[in-house]
Amino acid sequence: MDLTRGLCHEEFIAAITHLEEMVSHPSAAGVCRQILAVGLESLSPAQLAVYEGYIWPNLLERCATCPKMVPAGVGYCPVCAIEYDN
Repeated sequence: MDLTRGLCHEEFIAAITHLEEMVSHPSAAGVCRQILAVGLESLSPAQLAVYEGYIWPNLLERCATCPKMVPAGVGYCPVCAIEYDN
């Protein structure tokens, strides 16, 4: 399992930051904060289970206008961002 879903470091951090604010599960928000502070490698097995269940599935979202996948919180893929001037 690719724990970052193929995102580069900057995209991963941006997605985790967005998900920390948006996630509804309280433990998942804490896991996001730990990832931002110490890194993904610091997670315990229980925290990793929370990450895999609540955070990992939401790291990528569909672009707002096309079927391409983008990091959580980005909204548009690069092509649509240019087309819609975002």
